[in-house]
Amino acid sequence: MMPETEILKTIASDVRTIVWASDEDLSPLTPFYPTVDYLLDGLVRSHLEEEKKWSQVTFVHQVFGKSFWVVFANTKECDLNSFLSSVKNIIPEEGRSKMVVLNTEKLPSSWATPLDKIFAFVEKI
Repeated sequence: MMPETEILKTIASDVRTIVWASDEDLSPLTPFYPTVDYLLDGLVRSHLEEEKKWSQVTFVHQVFGKSFWVVFANTKECDLNSFLSSVKNIIPEEGRSKMVVLNTEKLPSSWATPLDKIFAFVEKI
């Protein structure tokens, strides 16, 4: 499968973080998988080869010459408070300027406000 060009157009140099929501564990069938794997130069695929079950995982990679984070969460399995705590601990302040949520329909409404408080600007796709 090919990356989705419309999403790639949204991921400009000012986007430093993606929260990738799902209601299932990470797999090659997860929506947006080809696009995220492309952005991260195959890191997602490599992680899935090492471990088959991921309900939450954070990837960091250089994109546009800056650190870029992708935080995957199976919102049915992850505890919101633990998720938010890990996001705050892993992503420094400079990485919290603009965030994109992928697969917005899988992000519970109870997660939206806390994420809005962590990131300066949130765009939902």
